[in-house]
Amino acid sequence: RDKEIIAGIRDDEMRHYSLFRELYQSLTGNVLPNIQSMEFERPASYCAGLYKALFGEQSAVTRYRRILYAMRDRRDINVLTGIVTDELRHLGLYNYPYAKNGCSD
Repeated sequence: RDKEIIAGIRDDEMRHYSLFRELYQSLTGNVLPNIQSMEFERPASYCAGLYKALFGEQSAVTRYRRILYAMRDRRDINVLTGIVTDELRHLGLYNYPYAKNGCSD
């Protein structure tokens, strides 16, 4: 079940990446270059990875809310609201394997 949860979140994050690229182009008129690759940084443990993911999601919500408050276009607001909602859902999803595996900070 943990693999399914993490894979689902990964798929959402890949969709968010595309949506942010579209938002950037809509707001600036510029197209961002594609990222060639990202290096995977292996966590010290499964629990450490879940902990980092949980706090990464929380940080993203805070950052995206600040961006959201500055937006004026209803379509852009709706897109970012959907992303923020997904990030909040991810927090709950990551909590399941975190608790199930007896993780603690």
